[in-house]
Amino acid sequence: MPSISFNSQSDGDDAGPVRRRPPPAARPLSDELIADLHERREWLAEVQSVARHRVFEYLRFEWYDREAREWATADVAADAALLWHQLGLRPSEAVELQREGFVPEEVSALWRGSGIPVEEIADWIGAGLSPEEAVAQRSQGATVEDAAVMRRLRNLGTG
Repeated sequence: MPSISFNSQSDGDDAGPVRRRPPPAARPLSDELIADLHERREWLAEVQSVARHRVFEYLRFEWYDREAREWATADVAADAALLWHQLGLRPSEAVELQREGFVPEEVSALWRGSGIPVEEIADWIGAGLSPEEAVAQRSQGATVEDAAVMRRLRNLGTG
């Protein structure tokens, strides 16, 4: 996964991820650059079925590994995918939330304010629970391990 920093400038532009290094054409020829270009070429060959604009988003964020391919193939915007990934979600889980009208920032804020430990959030979301439902389940003795099992069962066949 790429090393991305977020731009917090307040000049009217939306805060968003920024590139961690110059584009290939601006970098001196080196073994690292050649390896990077080779990796990009292989990734491009693997994502031929993905919409062109989506492919370019991932390249812009310098995210072109196997995991990026899964997110791009699921048609999740690269900036959103990075945020969903930060929450620990899988592409299929993020797509389900997006279909319900959620955006990653909103989901993150809801869950982080719920009292559920950050490292457990993905399993509770993956189990199909809202923050309130997860808190209620925990108060009745359900554990994050129970949520993880439910998550695996819900994701059978969806990756």
